[in-house]
Amino acid sequence: TMNDNALLTDSRGAVAVMVAFGLVMLLGFAALVIDIGHALVTSASDLARFAAALFGGELYRQPGTLAQMLRFVPAEPIGDLTYAYGLGVMRHQLPDGTVFLGHGGSTAGYSCAIVYDPIRRLTVVAARNAPDLEATYMEVAIPVARALQGPR
Repeated sequence: TMNDNALLTDSRGAVAVMVAFGLVMLLGFAALVIDIGHALVTSASDLARFAAALFGGELYRQPGTLAQMLRFVPAEPIGDLTYAYGLGVMRHQLPDGTVFLGHGGSTAGYSCAIVYDPIRRLTVVAARNAPDLEATYMEVAIPVARALQGPR
């Protein structure tokens, strides 16, 4: 269930705990609390590590938690992308059938997009000093992910 707490530690002792739809990240002595609808303050590399661990099934004690998050319902397309939404996770499908999972957001002149290729286990985080989230996906995150994917 979404009340399932997640715990991830690494060699530096970094800890991430996800509770319901909020996220509490403890990195060393710094604590950062994020609620629904608020901005996340983190580095792109830490966000990529978190996303890779999430989609790699490393965060939740119960495997059904991630499965529940990945139950999608259709949403409005974004450009050429077929778009669907799960519990905090978005699914983008390109016209050629390529699927990316992730999440994005923008606030106060900034935007960030996470795209994850579940077949290649490739994670890309694009962060820009621009509020246009669609452009962050279409002009940065997805082109970079496509370039890193190599031939299909």
